[in-house]
Amino acid sequence: MSIPKFVGDLSAADAALLHHHGCRARRILEFGAGGSTQLFAQALAEDGSLLTLETDPAWIARTSEHLVRLGVRARVRFMLYQDFSPQAPPSPSFDLLFDDGVDELRRAMALATWPLLAPGGVFLFHDTRRERDIANVLALMAAHYNEIESVECNQRFRGTSSNLTVLRKKVAEPYLDWNLAEGLPMWLSLIHISEP
Repeated sequence: MSIPKFVGDLSAADAALLHHHGCRARRILEFGAGGSTQLFAQALAEDGSLLTLETDPAWIARTSEHLVRLGVRARVRFMLYQDFSPQAPPSPSFDLLFDDGVDELRRAMALATWPLLAPGGVFLFHDTRRERDIANVLALMAAHYNEIESVECNQRFRGTSSNLTVLRKKVAEPYLDWNLAEGLPMWLSLIHISEP
């Protein structure tokens, strides 16, 4: 699979990985317009949808121009970040979430949108070779650890390490004491401590 054309500040490994995950999703929500928007729009099936949230109208205009040149503008719906409500999203759930907007809003966006990700879906964080961005991943993991199937930091793709961390969501599995679940005695009750 070759990387589609795009204009943006993404490494070849990041672009290939975004396109790879985009090809497997039908409903994508991304925070931060740019090269990723172009890659996702080209990856989507005809019946797919891409909602791009952006804080800066100039980025929406610039990205729209690139999408027109690529012939995929109709596949993308843009919305200003401040107009988006995770409590009343325009789509009930998404297969893929991508967090690459302005730095100071990334953590809040991740925490607010995780509930919109369908089980089996993936959440992609960009720039996770930077301490503040991997801290956002850890904050999301701490908040939703019982819904995370897997985590791959700076996922390797075709032998090259990327700058993207990928979390896969599962149906919540709350903690259950395995001794009780399996009908076994508590291990401490099996230890006989003899007195001196």
